[in-house]
Amino acid sequence: MKKYDAWLFDMDGTVLDTLEDLKNSVNYMLKSKGMAERNSEEIRRFLGYGFVNLLKSSLEYEISEEEFEECKKTYQEYYAVHCTDETKPYDGIIDVLTKLKENGVKIALVSNKHESAVMSLNERYFGGMFDEVSGDREGVNRKPAPDSVYIVLEKLGISKEKALFIGDSEVDSKTAQNAGVDFVGVTWGFRDKEQLIKSGASDFADKPSDLLEFLQ
Repeated sequence: MKKYDAWLFDMDGTVLDTLEDLKNSVNYMLKSKGMAERNSEEIRRFLGYGFVNLLKSSLEYEISEEEFEECKKTYQEYYAVHCTDETKPYDGIIDVLTKLKENGVKIALVSNKHESAVMSLNERYFGGMFDEVSGDREGVNRKPAPDSVYIVLEKLGISKEKALFIGDSEVDSKTAQNAGVDFVGVTWGFRDKEQLIKSGASDFADKPSDLLEFLQ
């Protein structure tokens, strides 16, 4: 098995269970517009392509661009205050990250969540243990574009041949393919194994400790 010098992790659904806080924030926005609320499974399906797609998918009907800007502001302001109400690391994931660090492996977060939120959650839940963090920001194409992967690897000084991407969705699988890096799909997140297989994934972890099988 290959030795990987850098492990790149998706955030939502991979290292952090953020579903309930995302759902509650979306529903707060929907209630402000008098729209029907969404359940956890609906929100789960809408996740992966950034918060703008999440909000647009959640709306009960189409609205004007001006109204949508108001919805974005309502959501962002609420989520900024409530993003840690229910969010927590998946059981065992911190042990895995610690083991990687002990073995000299560089670790990074590559997310479609806004970069300020990624940085804040990294500090709160992981003590800033990730060596690099990349989130949604101006001038960088979101996953499944490979841009954020390339940027992180350049900062780490590690080639794509020595990198492993870990994620829970078809977005992550396609990102790895587009970037030319190996991929492991985790089955505890926001998509099921069948969806990951359809996206081209062939290596899987059913619990965080399974990831250590890829540590050589």
